[in-house]
Amino acid sequence: MVGPGKVLLGDVAKLYCVSRRLMEKCMQIPLLEVKEGKYGRYLVSVRDIIEVIGSRFPGVEVVPLGDPELVLEYAKRSRGHVWLKYVKTVLVSLIVFVGSAFTIMTFLAEANVPGLLARVREAFEVKETVGQTGMEICFSLGIGLGMIFYFNHFGRWRLQQEPTPMEMELHQYMEDVEETVLELEDGMQEE
Repeated sequence: MVGPGKVLLGDVAKLYCVSRRLMEKCMQIPLLEVKEGKYGRYLVSVRDIIEVIGSRFPGVEVVPLGDPELVLEYAKRSRGHVWLKYVKTVLVSLIVFVGSAFTIMTFLAEANVPGLLARVREAFEVKETVGQTGMEICFSLGIGLGMIFYFNHFGRWRLQQEPTPMEMELHQYMEDVEETVLELEDGMQEE
């Protein structure tokens, strides 16, 4: 995400060089200029970066690492009310919570989990019980703990440093968006 004004090479790329002074000069090279109010995506090719560095410092060898193209996005900042964001977050969380609870309950009812637990209870217990037993409590806690272990975090507390399934899906989505934008840009340039 970039803002209006000059976008410097150091803003979009990591540079490594034997000469620290040369590297600092290269990081200050203006790559492109984004005009105020010209929202959208800007495509930058490694070829453009090499040409800019080569025109400033002839004879310098540039070895690119990484993707051959990158997409810069300049989007309008939403200046909405902060409390509105909290209200939206609470509403979405409530909808997800109720939907998840409903999904789990319908699955458990369809799989006849209460009947299964009653048969297991009959196999180990002689008398009939009223209310919740230890088995139902353990089953309920197991579902909650299983979700925590599956999603790898609870609030800000992370079990491992691996990315969560949601983070992986979000990463894949962002890669797909970038790839689509690059393909569309290439198609427009060919026409």
